[in-house]
Amino acid sequence: MKQIKRQRMEIKKNNKIILLLIVLFFYGCKEQKENQIKKKDVSLNPKIAGNLAVKWLGKYHTTLTNDKKSTDSRDTDTVELIIKKDSVVFHVDRYWGEYNYLLRASEVENGIKLTFDKVLDGDAADVLQKTNDFGKLFFDGKNYYWQCPYLDMYYNNNNKKYVLNKMK
Repeated sequence: MKQIKRQRMEIKKNNKIILLLIVLFFYGCKEQKENQIKKKDVSLNPKIAGNLAVKWLGKYHTTLTNDKKSTDSRDTDTVELIIKKDSVVFHVDRYWGEYNYLLRASEVENGIKLTFDKVLDGDAADVLQKTNDFGKLFFDGKNYYWQCPYLDMYYNNNNKKYVLNKMK
């Protein structure tokens, strides 16, 4: 009887180890993918972000949904703008997957003008066939806002200003 208990404990211990290894493997894959995107950003075109002021560098994010009435978390997308000194990446994390676009950026009257440059990974959305305009990011002294025709079309909004949170 004691032997059976020991075997069961051994099996549980082995299952936990296997589960931990699987989690670590997938975490490592995601980290490797993020590092690959960073390398692509720099190697594609070092002038993509131009000479943006340091105040614009950082990660901006918001959450959006196609169905305003839905309470299902699977209908919610996390949208990020990742602005570095040498690249601007538009990242969307959705229930069904994620994708990344490289954008071009230039400073204009108290903001940044953004346009599509290249698909880094994921599918090229149908919306990209209609517009490459990723709009303007600006700061009103209190909040960051993004007027984005691409998002308006994709999420069926009308010239909305999206409030972005800047992560430090």
